[in-house]
Amino acid sequence: MGRTIPSFRVATDMEWKEWKIYQKYLGNKNNDERKLFKQMFSIARLYNSACSYSNDPFRIYPILMSIILHNYKYFFLKNYKRIMRKMRMMIVIVVAI
Repeated sequence: MGRTIPSFRVATDMEWKEWKIYQKYLGNKNNDERKLFKQMFSIARLYNSACSYSNDPFRIYPILMSIILHNYKYFFLKNYKRIMRKMRMMIVIVVAI
């Protein structure tokens, strides 16, 4: 009989346990890096349903892609809003002239 694949929520927790050793050695002087690492890893839980469809035997790949996608989306939207504010200001200046 073949092995059943655990749900990705369980697989994410298993992967977290493996990376917890790495987190332990981050930031000896302060815990900021440890907290950031934990927050970064928890992002993958937002995308568990998408990760479960990846059907990849290496659990870390969909987790890393989730983190990359989330950060890309955050920076893209932040940059998009900044550009739109500049465009509105330019429109106001043109209309005022």
